[in-house]
Amino acid sequence: MFKFRSDLFDEANELGSGNFGKVCPYKEASDGLKWVVKQVLAPNIEKLNTSLQEVVLGFSCNHPCIVPVKGYFIKEINIPDSSSKYFHIYMKIPRMEKTLLTDLKEKRAKKCLYTEKEIVQHFYSLVCGIEYLHSKRIYHGDIKPDNLLLDAQGNLKVTDVGVAKHFEEEESGQIISKELGACQYLSPEILGPNATKEKLPKADIWSIGVVILELCLLDTRKVNPVAARDEIERQVRGCLENLREKYQGSLLNLIRRLLSLDPQERPEIEKLKEELEQTFPEILEDYSKIIEEASLTVKRQKYEQKISVLNEERKQFTEIISELETRISMQEQIHKDSTKLQEEQKNIIIVDLKESFKNLLRREFLMNFYR
Repeated sequence: MFKFRSDLFDEANELGSGNFGKVCPYKEASDGLKWVVKQVLAPNIEKLNTSLQEVVLGFSCNHPCIVPVKGYFIKEINIPDSSSKYFHIYMKIPRMEKTLLTDLKEKRAKKCLYTEKEIVQHFYSLVCGIEYLHSKRIYHGDIKPDNLLLDAQGNLKVTDVGVAKHFEEEESGQIISKELGACQYLSPEILGPNATKEKLPKADIWSIGVVILELCLLDTRKVNPVAARDEIERQVRGCLENLREKYQGSLLNLIRRLLSLDPQERPEIEKLKEELEQTFPEILEDYSKIIEEASLTVKRQKYEQKISVLNEERKQFTEIISELETRISMQEQIHKDSTKLQEEQKNIIIVDLKESFKNLLRREFLMNFYR
């Protein structure tokens, strides 16, 4: 947790809002970093527990392509004249430059296409972030441009795991009962009435395909996942045809495979990452090294934090041991003092008994002598 201060929560300069709540700058500058705080409204305990999932996942994810949660605070608010209450959850996260959606709109307003290098790098960063989540058996479920952030250097990072789902092999066949992400970016099979958990990995792959297609098009809402299968195929085919003169076939063919209506034809996330590296080595050779180095830095920082915690715990443990040893020493001294006192009292009693016995003998002797 962190000590949230409402006077530092800059609501006047709100950065974004939605069904979840809002994001505002947080004017804490003691560490020299820029922060924002995401405020989430939880109208009841059930929603609070669901929202805390984002906190837990945000804390557990340590990857340069994922925006981490660095602190949280829960405020309980009682409703006047009622026994009910609601909650505000405040999540502290590093401040990014803008969302990918904002960047896309800016490009569209200027009629300035993304270069193939920009698209491939965003593509690769997104895949790296989702690959990390999938390695933890976590499936995002809400991949879209406004849940992807760009830092000051233009590097893409995944955020908002509020509807993410955990899936183990033994859960195959379970119906997905929790809320889903934005319909526009969900795969057709996940929108069906009997969507099961084993469909989650390939559903994220579809969402990645939609996002990258939109970057190429500089437009959104070009593929309708609830349309008939033939219509979806026609939409995807038409979009890719319009891009053939702007981008090389290898990129477009990859997007086409991600948007296959048959989930089995979509590549696994690990294979997708490898294919990107093999297809665009001139773009990704240095960029992938940067991400790898950043990943190692994040891991090192995580281990350093663990070592710091362990050192602090060891210090506390040493202090506790020292205090216990002092107490034991004091108890032993008390015991020694008590034993010595008991011995002294015993000796006094013995002396008194001897003296009493002597007096008794003397009295008996005198009585017998004067008889």
